[in-house]
Amino acid sequence: SATKIAAASAIMGAACYASSTLIHGAAGAGKLAQLANVAVSIPLGAAVFYGAARSLRIPELEAVRTACYTALRNAPRP
Repeated sequence: SATKIAAASAIMGAACYASSTLIHGAAGAGKLAQLANVAVSIPLGAAVFYGAARSLRIPELEAVRTACYTALRNAPRP
């Protein structure tokens, strides 16, 4: 699991680095660019990590998904 999680994290890091580089290249280094970087890179990183973790079939991901589902829906835990 640790190797798979490290691989998903590396993929996420590459995606965040690429988006950050593109945003700063297009918008410069001002406060608006920093705000856009945060607004784009954090959700992108979370989505990329989740997608990579699912494709790598990381078993702990199902436990996290179930915990989030039950917390949001007030559903009974399996």
